[in-house]
Amino acid sequence: MPTLIQRVLRRREVSEHSKGVDRLFEFDYMGRSEFEWGAIPQALKAMRANRVIAPDRPSEDWRIRPIMAHGVTGYYIGSPDTFGVAVEIFEDQLKPRSEQKMHPMEWTGIRDAYFPEHRPEPKRKSKKPAYEPRKFDGWWVLDASMPFLIFKDKSHANDWMSVL
Repeated sequence: MPTLIQRVLRRREVSEHSKGVDRLFEFDYMGRSEFEWGAIPQALKAMRANRVIAPDRPSEDWRIRPIMAHGVTGYYIGSPDTFGVAVEIFEDQLKPRSEQKMHPMEWTGIRDAYFPEHRPEPKRKSKKPAYEPRKFDGWWVLDASMPFLIFKDKSHANDWMSVL
């Protein structure tokens, strides 16, 4: 089961100084060298190569597919070969942490993005405000046999496909 799952945020404004996916998306800092030493560029290269079957004709298999679990929907982008893995990850990461079977290298935030009301209260003695997790828009599974993404909002999945 994959363990490198990159948290993705849709930029609120297009970055005019960037190109490709960086124009529309940013990646949350994951704090591990595994994410920083080539995993993202390699995953992007693999996705681009696998998506196109002819220079000007994308594969029909690469379309946005809904994943439904626990009463919510995610939007999958990737090869049909890894769709089943995406469903397993999505279903698992929507469960309370104590019930999750999969343990990625870093917290995914999938459950918190869909069910913020179930976010546990931090156990803190400090009077400073607790860290408020960002509301992530997507999750990029970098170390699957073929990398893929799951987005919370279909429009963000469409945006990704437009710059892939």
